[in-house]
Amino acid sequence: MNKVILMGRLTADPEIRQSQNGTSMCRFTVAVNRKFVDKSTGKREADFVSCTAWNKTAEFVSRYFSKGQMIAIDGTLRTGSYQDRNYADVTHYTTEVFVENVEFTSSKTENNTSPEQSKYSEYEDISGSAPF
Repeated sequence: MNKVILMGRLTADPEIRQSQNGTSMCRFTVAVNRKFVDKSTGKREADFVSCTAWNKTAEFVSRYFSKGQMIAIDGTLRTGSYQDRNYADVTHYTTEVFVENVEFTSSKTENNTSPEQSKYSEYEDISGSAPF
């Protein structure tokens, strides 16, 4: 089974493009906070996950989401590789999520905060308080 579910903040406005045959494609990066705090710095670290959405999902993301907004996605993990243009013996490896579904994770009024405010928000760690 190949299933990825992520929730985080968009690091930039999503970029939408159209192929020659009219297929919409949207690329964006989601910053996902790690569950734990780095003990040496006292800061919560994040992973930056590359995502690609296609067709109607791509159009939806580009129209309704912007930098700093919370987003929930699910999809499949894809890996690939390509040869460096300048160095034939160098191979680059890629990992990205092909997005199948997107959901809003905050209210419209919360999404109207400026990206500067959103950028510094932290998730509340509720892992120890779950009743199950």
